[in-house]
Amino acid sequence: MYENNNVITVPFVDEIMKEIKKLTLQVTELKEKISPKQEHYDLKTACILKGVNANSISSGVKRRCQPNFGIPDCTLGGGRRWKRATIEEWLKLSDKEIDEKYKQR
Repeated sequence: MYENNNVITVPFVDEIMKEIKKLTLQVTELKEKISPKQEHYDLKTACILKGVNANSISSGVKRRCQPNFGIPDCTLGGGRRWKRATIEEWLKLSDKEIDEKYKQR
């Protein structure tokens, strides 16, 4: 393609598009790996997904920062567990949003 006596070239457009498709697939695969897939989660696993230290919210006043304000959805194997839907909702909330929801209860 020529424009004002300058040469504009677009090399390997097909190859670039193939690479974009590969990258899109890789991003999709990574999203699937990091998004919750289990049916039930313990506090430690949930905290890893959220990027917080489980010890910092495991007891006392900070317990309200746990999924569902520290109230488990069920008990499995003697341990407190939360359902995937509960964890997915909790992962979206900031500390401030958790505090606001806690006050509204």
